[in-house]
Amino acid sequence: MCHTPVADSGVWPSIAFHGDEFVTDKTQDDELKRNSEDLDRFLATLSKRGHSSITPNRVLGPFSIPGYRDVPPMDSLFLAEATAFLRTI
Repeated sequence: MCHTPVADSGVWPSIAFHGDEFVTDKTQDDELKRNSEDLDRFLATLSKRGHSSITPNRVLGPFSIPGYRDVPPMDSLFLAEATAFLRTI
């Protein structure tokens, strides 16, 4: 368990989850599709089906998280994704 003044208070301040995706010549399109579908399912769960996908370079939130075991509840989770296309083909 994390023991800090914030964690011990049972309330966390705002938290941001930022996912980066780098698309190169070695990246397989089926893996990109799978990653996108996984992130969409995660977002749909967080938003209670209020959002079905996230547009790159956009921030969504805040979302409320009820907490579980050693993770206290929070009311300020933000989610963002950035994609860098580095393909030369």
